[in-house]
Parts: sequence; C-alpha cells; structure tokens
Amino acid sequence: MKNFLAYILFISVAFIATECFSQGKDSSDSLTIQKADNIVNGYMADETQHNDHLLFSIADRWYLVIVRGPKKSVAYYFDAQSNIRSRKRIKGDDGLLKAFDEALYQDGYVTFNSPFFKNTEIKSEGNITYFYLMKNHVKFGESRLSVKISPNPIPKEIYDMLSTELLSFMSKYANKI
Repeated sequence: MKNFLAYILFISVAFIATECFSQGKDSSDSLTIQKADNIVNGYMADETQHNDHLLFSIADRWYLVIVRGPKKSVAYYFDAQSNIRSRKRIKGDDGLLKAFDEALYQDGYVTFNSPFFKNTEIKSEGNITYFYLMKNHVKFGESRLSVKISPNPIPKEIYDMLSTELLSFMSKYANKI
C-alpha cells in the first residue's frame, strides 16, 4: 500500500512539474499557484467549485477572491498568515464585476519574461502579485507580476480597483497581527 501511495504521489508531482514547465512557469510561480489554490480549493471550495471567480493576491499572503454566483456576488478577503478573513457583498453596479469579461485579458500565463513584455521597457516595483479569472473552469489573464507594473496586462481600471480593495483590507488588518 505504501508503494502504491508513493507511486501516486510521484506521478502527481511529475504531472504538476511537467504542466508548470510546459507553460513557462518556474518553481516560484508554482509555489504562488499552489498557495492560491489552497485558498480557493480549501477555504472556499463550496463557493468557487461551481461559480466563476477571480483571484488577486499580494506577496502570497493577502488574497482577494471575488465569486460571481447566480444570485449574488461576494468579495472574500484573506490573510493567509494570520488566518484573518472578511467578506462583503458586491452590488450589481460595482465596477469589480466588470473584471469578469475574459476578453479583457492576455492569453496564456504572463510573467516578466512573457511575449507581452517583449521589446518593452518594464517598470516594476513592490511585492509579487498573482491574478486570474476563472470562468467555466478555465483560467483567463493568469499573471504573476508586481504591485506596480507598467505596462500592465490587466486593464488599468480593473487592476486599480482590485489592488485598492486588497490594500484597504491589508491596511485594516496588518496591525492586528
């Protein structure tokens, strides 16, 4: 039985590694994705499993997950280090719901080494961010960049709203740790 479990674990790790490297992801990308998956598939599995959602994180610690449900949309905020959580309902006219248009995002996984930045001067500053929109179990606009980034593959209006929302949560709870 131990050999079988070890074999399953080996196959799983090999598959994940192959999948990551085939998409141009390195080990730090994989760690960021794994931490985000722990939030979405762990704490939030009931909310995200059958609903479109987007995730925006800073420093692999602070997370904003917006879930668009059939009757209501909700923003969830997490501090993975201290396990602080908060949530708020999003009204239909809230600009955050504009972020659910997959046509707004770049194809593929975007990092500083992506074709999106080819032959472009990159201005980057701050902690690492991670973003994606999940619609019908497909990721759109997946990117791992920094808090301040120019040019930005995420539309400015949406990026500013997401970062402002998450930074507001961070400033409210950072001193309570």
